[in-house]
Amino acid sequence: LVVSTGGGLPLREENRALMAGMGFVVWLDAPLQAIVERVAANSRRPLLQGENLEAKVGKLLAERREVYRGSADLRVETNGLSVQEVAYGVAESVRVYFAGRESKQSD
Repeated sequence: LVVSTGGGLPLREENRALMAGMGFVVWLDAPLQAIVERVAANSRRPLLQGENLEAKVGKLLAERREVYRGSADLRVETNGLSVQEVAYGVAESVRVYFAGRESKQSD
């Protein structure tokens, strides 16, 4: 099962605790310009409406980066990768992670 959250969800401590307790947390990261390009045409992001999208995204990243880093079991730099490449890398990392946990539990 994959649960995709909004970028603000990990900002609350209780949400980070829930995510950590549910399984393997992956942070899909990208450089500022790549994120700006991805969200530019999305009108369903209330925090990014109005003028100066790049400044807004940059501010949010600066505020959130350490929270994301501290909550993730894995950080994936997605820039330059296809969706399939990202999915495969994440799936393999999750497989290895859970295989390691199973072998520790059987010891």
